[in-house]
Amino acid sequence: MKNIRKMKQITMRLKLQWKIAIAVLIAGVACGGVLIFANADSSVSLSLTPAQSSVAQGSTSTVIHANLSGTDDEYYDVSNPANNGIASPVRLEWTISDEDYDVVKFVNPSSGGDAYLQSVSGTTNPTVYGNRAGAATITAAYHSKKFSDTGAVVYDNVLATSTAAVYVPINVNVERKRGDQTLEEADLMKEGDLITITANTCESNKLFIETSNDSSGEVKSDGVVELYYRDSSKVILKVIGGGSTIVTARTADGSGINSLTYTFTVRSEVKFKENVTNAQGHFITHLQSNPSVKYMVLSDKDYEEFSYEDLPSNVVYPTKSNVIYRTADTNIATVAAGTVCGAHAGITTVSAGLTTLDVGGNESWFTRDTVNIVVPFKKMGNEVSNMNVGDQLQLSTSAIASEVTWSTSDNTVLQVDSSTGLVKAVGAGTATIYATRVQDELYTVYGLPYQLVYKITVIDGFGLSTVSTSVNIGSSIDITALVTNNPTKDQITYTVTNQPDAAGVVPTYDLIEVSQSDDGRVFTVTGVASGIVHLTVSQNINGVIKSETCVIYVTTPVGEVTINPSSLTIDRGSTGTVQLLFNPSGPTNANVLWSSSDTSVATVEGDSFTATIKGVSGGNATITVITEDGLKVATCDVYVREPVTGIVLNATTVESTMAIGQYQLVATVLPAGNGVNRNVTWSSSNESVCKVDENGLVTYVAPGYCTIVCKTEDGAFLATCNFIISIPVETIKLDYTDEIMSKGDRLRITAEVLPLTATNRTVSWESSNTNVCIVDSNGLVEAVGTGSATILCKSLDGGVTAMCNIYVKQPVTSIVLNTTDITVRKGQVFWLNATCLPENADNKIVSWESRDTDVCTVESDGKVTATGAGTTSIICTNVDTGLTAYCVVTVTQPVTGIKLNSDYQELWVGAKYAIIPSIEPIDAENKNVTYFSSDTSVATVDEYGVVTALKGGNCVIEVTTEECHLTAACTIVVKEYVSSITLSETDKFMNVGATGRLIATVGTTTATNRNVIWSSSDNSICYVDANGNLSAESVGNAVITATAADGSGVTASCIVRVVNPVTRIEIVPSTVRLLVGDSQKVTANVYPENATIKDVTWTSSNESIATVDEDGEIFALSTGKVKITATSQDGNNIKGICWVYVTPVVNITSLKINSKDIYMLTGRSRKLSVIVRPAVNTDSYKWYSSDTGIVTVDDNGVITTVGPGTADVYVISDGAGVESTCTVHSLAISRSSITLEQYDKYTLDVIGTTSKITWRSSNPRVCTVSSSGEVIGRKAGTATITAVVNDKTLSCVVRVTSIR
Repeated sequence: MKNIRKMKQITMRLKLQWKIAIAVLIAGVACGGVLIFANADSSVSLSLTPAQSSVAQGSTSTVIHANLSGTDDEYYDVSNPANNGIASPVRLEWTISDEDYDVVKFVNPSSGGDAYLQSVSGTTNPTVYGNRAGAATITAAYHSKKFSDTGAVVYDNVLATSTAAVYVPINVNVERKRGDQTLEEADLMKEGDLITITANTCESNKLFIETSNDSSGEVKSDGVVELYYRDSSKVILKVIGGGSTIVTARTADGSGINSLTYTFTVRSEVKFKENVTNAQGHFITHLQSNPSVKYMVLSDKDYEEFSYEDLPSNVVYPTKSNVIYRTADTNIATVAAGTVCGAHAGITTVSAGLTTLDVGGNESWFTRDTVNIVVPFKKMGNEVSNMNVGDQLQLSTSAIASEVTWSTSDNTVLQVDSSTGLVKAVGAGTATIYATRVQDELYTVYGLPYQLVYKITVIDGFGLSTVSTSVNIGSSIDITALVTNNPTKDQITYTVTNQPDAAGVVPTYDLIEVSQSDDGRVFTVTGVASGIVHLTVSQNINGVIKSETCVIYVTTPVGEVTINPSSLTIDRGSTGTVQLLFNPSGPTNANVLWSSSDTSVATVEGDSFTATIKGVSGGNATITVITEDGLKVATCDVYVREPVTGIVLNATTVESTMAIGQYQLVATVLPAGNGVNRNVTWSSSNESVCKVDENGLVTYVAPGYCTIVCKTEDGAFLATCNFIISIPVETIKLDYTDEIMSKGDRLRITAEVLPLTATNRTVSWESSNTNVCIVDSNGLVEAVGTGSATILCKSLDGGVTAMCNIYVKQPVTSIVLNTTDITVRKGQVFWLNATCLPENADNKIVSWESRDTDVCTVESDGKVTATGAGTTSIICTNVDTGLTAYCVVTVTQPVTGIKLNSDYQELWVGAKYAIIPSIEPIDAENKNVTYFSSDTSVATVDEYGVVTALKGGNCVIEVTTEECHLTAACTIVVKEYVSSITLSETDKFMNVGATGRLIATVGTTTATNRNVIWSSSDNSICYVDANGNLSAESVGNAVITATAADGSGVTASCIVRVVNPVTRIEIVPSTVRLLVGDSQKVTANVYPENATIKDVTWTSSNESIATVDEDGEIFALSTGKVKITATSQDGNNIKGICWVYVTPVVNITSLKINSKDIYMLTGRSRKLSVIVRPAVNTDSYKWYSSDTGIVTVDDNGVITTVGPGTADVYVISDGAGVESTCTVHSLAISRSSITLEQYDKYTLDVIGTTSKITWRSSNPRVCTVSSSGEVIGRKAGTATITAVVNDKTLSCVVRVTSIR
């Protein structure tokens, strides 16, 4: 039997070698004895489906399938020779990319499933075993092998490869521990807690951990957790700080692959740390009286601004730990990413922690710690300890301005605004300013001061309003003596002293006139003559003489200024001088500033008398002078001339004809640039030949010769252009225009030149191709080569031309075929194309002939048909020259392979799919195929390849060629969808920690896969297992979905609301007493605080006595006792009770306010009291104001004056409408501050009263006030005007300025 098999193999090889030898022999003959050897042709197509798949750890999968087709000339099947040369699964070899094959392995087919290999062969569906989590690449390679007689492999060539990705999903277990205590996923973690993460990874593909803050895999810079221990499949993280982070556990190769990745969130307790000092030296501590209250005191250093400083806590990286920082009062302090900054004195609570949202979208703290931030009451701004009389100083503190009351120890030295802290120095001495704040917790709890003390010394002095000034002759100025008391005119004296002039001479005449005001403080100085004078003013204060001197400069002013001349023309490079004239002449300040509008044209240098102007380049510029005194302006227009250096024309000689008619000459005057006179004149030497206009346009008059002259206006430079005007040739006629010649022929061509009167009738001859024709100067043409050429005749005067086309005939010299050797299959048709060379050959007609019509036939147009296997020659012959060309044609076997339009297809029941085969080669004669279904109960296929899906299942459709019996297969998977899923509940409440179950009813009993996949939109809220068992994990809403496992997309959902359950409801108040007809709203306090659903349902036990609405408002209808109940809506049916007692109404019969008339300052408050009869009643009363723009009143009878005027305050009972009245007079001064110039007047008034007003001034030296309130400014300074009326004092600050 072995010998028979061996003989068959030898026979097959001999047949193949014999065919190759014959082909080599024929090719050798056709190629002139050169032998060409070619290997047999093999072609294999290989693909794997699906491209990606998953296999669970410990499970096996046969889903990967190799789709194989094509030919392998080295494959021999002794048992079935029909398969010889066809690609066979026997040659498939499977390997795994995983070097250690830790991720997946192949199941040994002969082991029964309990032995594993790294490679297998000889199958299209290997069994893959999932070993450890990770990704692996499965490679299938087709090996074409040749064996020796002993069975050894002597030839192994990979013809095709294909790959598919396989994933073993990661299974992760997370365990949280605090010492020996195991924590739940929802539990808040603390520093030191350990998180153990284990997974089904391996040494070659280790467990990789990254966080939302650290993607390095080392977990060193996360801030919430850090790496504590690791090996290939286990990692322990340690909680090191507060905040939250997202932990991702994956395989080392699982980045971006969902099945190889698992994520969870770690939330750690946030705590402020005590006794840890920050960079500013501040730290958190606790109250001795209440250790649970932590606090930190910010900077108490006076005059030091608050800045952001760290809040010591266990949060390592505040900016990326997701910790929320909030302050209860931003007016006290602000927070930003773990830092705090003081704003105003006081105490605020800063919270830090993690937040969460409940089902209603309400935010609550998941973890939180608080610390009281204490902002001290201290001095702010700049420190000042000395002031001069008349000075003002604005003091400020760290408190909100409205919280501080200011006072002074001595009103005669310092005055202070009690609400603003504006301090005014009014007299010499030392006084203390107090800033007082309410004695709140800053003082009572934290022991910080509530009062600040400023000690200020005020210095008295004397001076003048200015110590140096100037005045023009004839003008006047005021100089004011600055005094601190109220001296008489006799106590203020002055002296005038003339100072030496420039020559050192002291004028003996008056330079100024001085007049002193009635109060002696203002000195009016009038300029008389120019010069310098000292005005010394002295004051005798109790025998002490104080003096101040003012230096006065009397000046002669500038009236107007002019430049002579007002315009100037200069050449480039030269200069010109102008004179500056003042009116009046000789002003005291003759300083001026010269400038040029364009320094690139002209520059200027000058003084107070003359200026030199230099021309820089041609153009225009304006020279400007401005006086320092009075800013008077004068100008001079300057024109800088650029001399002409030459002229050029755009042409020097023009030869033209009368037919052209005109020519434009263009003159360029040199040099280029501005300031050049570019005017020129034009003239003609002979106007009977040419005329020229003023723009250089030359007009032809008659044939001839003339010269055009151009002359510059500046410099008389000349330029000329010579014109020659002639009669042109108009046409040329040839006696031959299109001729055919033979090589060596000659032809004379004669030219007729018109008109006969043309000035120059000479012509030239030339050939466009001297390789074809040459021509001499007399028009004699000689054919020297084959091809086409054009003989061109051209007039010498203007380029008029005429042409004659010559064609010299060309024979065929060679024939080139588009191919000389071709291999085709039986029945194939192709065309041979013959190219006759050269390209310009005249007769290119050819004939075709086949030496063996049994192999090929050929038609007259070169169409060749392969009629049988073999080799022959196709001969092409030129009918003109007899030249030939040959093409060797080899006809071979037709069909070599088959491919399908798809090797895998999924169909639903009733669907159809057409399988389309592609036969190789494309021009094979016999393309007939047959179709076969491996299971006609699943799917059938007709003779046209149309597959019809009948029921769920798998089958293979095989397609076989009629010729050579080559096969290809397509796997058909028929599916039947689930039609519907119904859940036992669609809306469900569950308490945290509770369990439950949902039952899914699946429609269509014939569905392929009736399994459902349970999923939760948030497993951290509600977890569902594979059987629909529910576990409520944490508060929130989760959607539990049952999805058909067959991929139909049919789903059903149930909304599960996991809540912290209500355990108690307390109604506040628990007892309500109402009058018939009244109503009151009660509040239901739901416990615990973190109960998720706090909504309740309100009911009344007797609605004839009282009803209650959905907001808890109770309406009393009749007397009696009734129970109001609030019931929880979270499904736990917890109740709270309130008892309501309804009694009859007793109205008020009399009301009386304790005062009838009240006088108050605007902005003040006072409480009114009222006597009520009967004292025991069920009635109530309310307060009203007749004008809330004057006085307001609150529900407790506290009245506040908000504007000046008189208004009535009423109290009226609600029941019977009994009332009482009080008249309130709100007093306000018409202005709280005014500014006056000296001696200006202003009348003040007190609004809100008609009583007598007493007026006073705090400093009559600054301003006085009459009994009618008229204020007169006396000297520069500040004083306070007070008005006393009805024992109330009002004030107005008056600021007096010097006369301007």
